[in-house]
Amino acid sequence: MVNKLITYVLTHFGLIGPLVGILIGYWEGKNTQRLWTSLLKWTLLLGAGVVGLYAFLVHGFFGNFTAQQIGWANSPFQYEVAIANLAVGVLGVMAFSRPRPFRLAAVVVVSVWLWGDAVGHMYQMAVSHNFAPGNAGAWFLTDIVVPLLLWWFYMKSEREPA
Repeated sequence: MVNKLITYVLTHFGLIGPLVGILIGYWEGKNTQRLWTSLLKWTLLLGAGVVGLYAFLVHGFFGNFTAQQIGWANSPFQYEVAIANLAVGVLGVMAFSRPRPFRLAAVVVVSVWLWGDAVGHMYQMAVSHNFAPGNAGAWFLTDIVVPLLLWWFYMKSEREPA
């Protein structure tokens, strides 16, 4: 039972991070005039920052497991994917406590990274018929939805007091 729970969390971490960020952001901001800012900063922290750091760890240190989950063969390229995830993760963590222009830059970078990943996943599904959980599951969904949410939170936060 515990092993199944751990496996579930590890394979769905890309979905769990943003959901927890949204819940905390809503809880923190629901009684303030800065709900959207709260949603934005917590989703950047947990949905981009912590998830990016997690992806760095699994690609960098558990490459065989990660490649198997995605339906890939392990290769030295995993290191480069790990470093890119580290960069996005650090950016998401930093954006939590930075001013609005920095958060905009983080939203842009996270969107380019995740939407680019989504295109790669779609290509793998169409060409290689790769429907492995790490290619067509929760990670694919979050690659599309998290940037949409970040843009929505960012645009709505423009109307809030500074």
